[in-house]
Amino acid sequence: MMEEEIVSYDTAVMSKERGFNTYTTYWYSVKDRTPTLDGDRMFALEYLQAPTQSLLQRWLREERFLLVYCIPNESVAGMWHYKVEDAWTTNEDLSEHYATYEQALEKGLMEALKIIKL
Repeated sequence: MMEEEIVSYDTAVMSKERGFNTYTTYWYSVKDRTPTLDGDRMFALEYLQAPTQSLLQRWLREERFLLVYCIPNESVAGMWHYKVEDAWTTNEDLSEHYATYEQALEKGLMEALKIIKL
């Protein structure tokens, strides 16, 4: 069964620092960094929004005008690269290979968040 991929805890922290504040179904416990469903959340101060990769990708595109996408590695079958584009720059990681689309996307999301000024 296909499921949405939740961003890593570190990506969730960085997204909050960069202004992400959209409803999410999942949250991370700040104490132990474990994801939980919205209904299990007791105190918002002890939890951090955990967006899915696709929700954060959309937020970056629609709110920050940053396009993050992945491309297959042409020289190594089954491996992926990411690209981040905005009006001024293109950042891409063609030196590293990622075993899954989701791993490459996670790295691309982190790199896109780094572009946003605090």
